[in-house]
Amino acid sequence: MTIDAWPPALVPQMIGRPDLRGSVTSGTRTTSGVEQRVYSGAGRWEFRYRIPVHTRAKVLAASAMMDRLRSGESIVLKIYDMQRAMGLDGDVPAATIAGAVSAGATSLTLASPTAEVEPGLHFSIGQRLYRINRVTDGAASETIPGVILSDDAAWDDELDWDDGGNVTVSFLPPLRAAASSGAAVTFEDLVCLADLKDVTEGDMDLDLGKFGTLSLTFVEAR
Repeated sequence: MTIDAWPPALVPQMIGRPDLRGSVTSGTRTTSGVEQRVYSGAGRWEFRYRIPVHTRAKVLAASAMMDRLRSGESIVLKIYDMQRAMGLDGDVPAATIAGAVSAGATSLTLASPTAEVEPGLHFSIGQRLYRINRVTDGAASETIPGVILSDDAAWDDELDWDDGGNVTVSFLPPLRAAASSGAAVTFEDLVCLADLKDVTEGDMDLDLGKFGTLSLTFVEAR
């Protein structure tokens, strides 16, 4: 079974930015100091949360969640990201995929996204998380085709607005599953299917039986 959603009572106080781990395999160094490194898409996300537990609702929610995680269940982890994508003109940032993409791909084209697409942003497809490392083609800002807008540019009401067109990005980790054309890409409600990294962590030592902090590390589920 899977915990379908992060308990809303457990809002983290300290949040480690998602990190990719295990993408590099390293051999031993030679006598001259040379080290061979092999890079692959075998890495997976790691997430670190510190959660204040100081109410009855939080203690109960944490206890129930830990029981399920320690019994082997995965969780659709809510990704708290203060540097998420900004929507164009106040829109909720979203996009769809332009053209089918196979599993293992590290680039895709977003069809007219309503977000300001930048390197370093996270997005989710289904229950998986990805991070953009390059914008290789297109722009997400609003333009008028064939016209460079400036203070002295002529206005032409006959021209149609273009919401930025398609944007091609490179990202990591490699796409976990094939995605069809038109599949939804979210920049807003970020999630990732994850497991508890160490089932022995997550003990709660509560001062006066009421106050404490829950420290958890999650890894992307396979």
